[in-house]
Amino acid sequence: MTFAIFLVAFIVLASMLVSSYSYRSNLVNDAKEVQQERMLNKIQTDFEITDTSYNAEGNFLLIDVNNTGSTVINASKIDVILDGNLKTDSITALTIDGTATSVWAPDECLEINISGISSNPARVKVIAANGVSDYY
Repeated sequence: MTFAIFLVAFIVLASMLVSSYSYRSNLVNDAKEVQQERMLNKIQTDFEITDTSYNAEGNFLLIDVNNTGSTVINASKIDVILDGNLKTDSITALTIDGTATSVWAPDECLEINISGISSNPARVKVIAANGVSDYY
């Protein structure tokens, strides 16, 4: 009788340990898949700042950026740093061929309009949501 009680307890304990291990193993595998997707997205993302033009009369800066990668970039999540200062809140327009957009496909040139700029910046950095960036 005692042996049967210990056997049942051992089987219940073993099944709990196996299910716990399986659950944790699935969590680790899911995290690895997400990490690989992010890494692939980052590898396939690339862009180049092709030109900047400062308008002293209107106190704004236009930045032309060409998507040279193979991924679609969410333009509304782009950050811009001018001379070391984050200016994302000052972005007034994101356009492609004069049309406002938040989707930036490969081989398209995005024009970023930043207002409230008092002087022509010496350094411009554009950063995508996944961390890929370019300096001008």
